[in-house]
Amino acid sequence: MRRVHQDVLRSLEENSRANVSAAIQTMLANELRFSEEYAVFYHSYSSSCILYELQAVLAAFFLGYPEEGPPILRLTRAPFENMSSLQQLLDLRKAGISDRTPEFRALAISVFCSCFASGGYGRSMLENYLVSGYHTPHDTSGDIRRLLELVLEPAGELEELPALLSGILALGQEFEAPIERAKGAAKRRGHVLQIFLHHSVVDAVVYGAQPLGSLAPQRVPFSEWLRQQCPVEGQARLLMHPDLFIDTRRGLVHIVALSPERPFDRLGLRRRLRELLGPHLAKASQEDLKASLGFRDREETPSATQVSPEMV
Repeated sequence: MRRVHQDVLRSLEENSRANVSAAIQTMLANELRFSEEYAVFYHSYSSSCILYELQAVLAAFFLGYPEEGPPILRLTRAPFENMSSLQQLLDLRKAGISDRTPEFRALAISVFCSCFASGGYGRSMLENYLVSGYHTPHDTSGDIRRLLELVLEPAGELEELPALLSGILALGQEFEAPIERAKGAAKRRGHVLQIFLHHSVVDAVVYGAQPLGSLAPQRVPFSEWLRQQCPVEGQARLLMHPDLFIDTRRGLVHIVALSPERPFDRLGLRRRLRELLGPHLAKASQEDLKASLGFRDREETPSATQVSPEMV
């Protein structure tokens, strides 16, 4: 543990070392705090940053999500209408659908089972991705466009989509959250989500995976495999049902967002996104906007929905 920590810091410029060291210490302190009742996972990202922040802004706008809540990785319910269980996700993967396809990505994310796990990539997540992040091979702007189409249609503002998309991508550049891979290591920055899942729901939404998302041997049920690991190594895939992961009241999920190398003005970015989108979204009713993301009933919001492991 100490060697990995030192190796990560040694590769950095001196003015970044204190921030990165503090981030690692925060992650380890969080693990101590939640370790009795929760399993921890790490999701490293970079080019998806603006999408995750946009989804948090939209959820705050018409789902009552806390304005300072963690980034949201999957927001719309539509992909889960016919894919609501972990077994169905596994069946999708068995059918030859890799975790890089739009069908799979709409439902699940890739995570490391420990910040010290390599996931089959030679070095630990801390060494490979903590500072520079993981840059997805797909075009994130397509995901943003599809999300905007959903929420702009009930507002009658679809003709504004090209300008809004350009504005959102420009904000990503301004706040060092571009969707494309930046040239030069100095321009790349990483973000990491530390995801704590209560033991009561882990086996309903997690399976242990090999690279590209195929099921790893003896990784289901995941909690049984996890109890036998010391140290913990490997990857997993999380079924990101919004009813579970956007719910901030029931305490089944805790997500901590970290931008290790230097401060990231997350709230400033969200404020600018609200300013950009607000006038357009205000032209539709709250109920129509909620319905556009699959939340059709008046009381059917993530904080009120009764989600059980069997449902997800």
